[in-house]
Amino acid sequence: MVEGVLKKFKNCLLEMLLDSKKVKIAGLGTFYLTAECTKGGADKEEDFNVNQHLSALHIRFLPDQAAEDNISSREFIKKAEFINVKSLLSNGSDDEDETEDETGSENGSGNGQNGEQPTGYALTISTSGSGSSTITLNGNAVTSGASLSENDEVQISITPATGQTPTATLNGSPISLTENGGVYTGSFQMPAQASTLAINSGTSGGGNDDDDLIQN
Repeated sequence: MVEGVLKKFKNCLLEMLLDSKKVKIAGLGTFYLTAECTKGGADKEEDFNVNQHLSALHIRFLPDQAAEDNISSREFIKKAEFINVKSLLSNGSDDEDETEDETGSENGSGNGQNGEQPTGYALTISTSGSGSSTITLNGNAVTSGASLSENDEVQISITPATGQTPTATLNGSPISLTENGGVYTGSFQMPAQASTLAINSGTSGGGNDDDDLIQN
């Protein structure tokens, strides 16, 4: 029924626009036509020729700004929700998402059946030692218990106390750290499950520093 109504509306709308009328839908807005002429146009009014000087007709839409549910551009942005595009790209291709939606897959990858938000997984952060550390995602700080999407690229930066060698593990697996100027950095991709990140910024560094880096 809705499809039938929309088809009739379209036909009626085009008919009225071509009859030089504006079409106002209360609470929605107004449709109208504008003409686009060829560059330069005609030198005189009497020289204007539709077939020669008119290049296009455009259907324009002006939102109704008087209605309670104002949809003008300034008001519409207040109603919109925004998410980082990287969180969408990290969940696979559109085809994969569509396949998961159609089969009702609940394996945690993709955006779920309604396609509104990517699935989130809790990241528990455990820290120990006498140094300091920061965990960020896209430049924003990540705190313990944060909900992350699968394949989110999480950055780690650890500044240990003098003479100390830090370690970091995700679900018990070591994360490779690189030292530069006394600061150790690394990263990991969030798996499709609740996970635990453990950081020790005060492990005593014994032996060769290069061996410690390789092991970590």
